[in-house]
Amino acid sequence: MPSTVIDQYATALSAVLASSLNVDSTAIEQALQTVRLAGRFDYREIHNRHWLFDVAHNEQGVEFLLAQLLPLWQQHLANQNSFDALNQSSNPNSKYQ
Repeated sequence: MPSTVIDQYATALSAVLASSLNVDSTAIEQALQTVRLAGRFDYREIHNRHWLFDVAHNEQGVEFLLAQLLPLWQQHLANQNSFDALNQSSNPNSKYQ
């Protein structure tokens, strides 16, 4: 998790703790484990299409987005290469031959 996100969590938590709100520490722990920022690597399926939304609007946000996308892209390429190899070996008339 990027330090920017940790800073944002710390700021929000500090505000809650400084307020007069009576919030149980267990509730805070649960919230921190499940909280998600809409638009931050927000993966959705809409009308049978896969979408990824991200609000990367500064250098840190772009770095975070790229760090999340790189492993997915590498996996995609590995899967594509496996498919291509399978296609070549099973189809003697393949355009790849």
